[in-house]
Amino acid sequence: MNNTRVFETALSLAQLVNARLLLAHILPCADAESPASCESQGLTMLRKFHAVATQAGIGCDLAQPLANPGHQICELAIGWGSDLIVMGRRDANNDEDLDTSVSHHVTRHAACPVLIVQHHPFGYPDRLEGRHLVTMGQ
Repeated sequence: MNNTRVFETALSLAQLVNARLLLAHILPCADAESPASCESQGLTMLRKFHAVATQAGIGCDLAQPLANPGHQICELAIGWGSDLIVMGRRDANNDEDLDTSVSHHVTRHAACPVLIVQHHPFGYPDRLEGRHLVTMGQ
């Protein structure tokens, strides 16, 4: 999963509609044995993204709770009144992976739309600028 690509996608969308971002990094309960290391890395990432968003004129809040990631993302979205969840995903190789997939849980249980930023094995262009937004309606 590429956190930078997920952030850039969310930032681009926020700029289109002048939205505020909630940048969240959920520390899984399974990492509780070494929370200091995970917490430090997560906060460094969140602060870096916060600085970029602020520089771009987009307001944002930060959250880094210790919780079940799928459930916590859904709860944060409800509590914050989110209009959209933008998240990445790890590649699920089989049906068993779907049972533990955070993105699968969020897409099934979120109270708002979810945009999954796909991992691309060959990389992406450096910027999303100039790209077209494709929407599908009924």
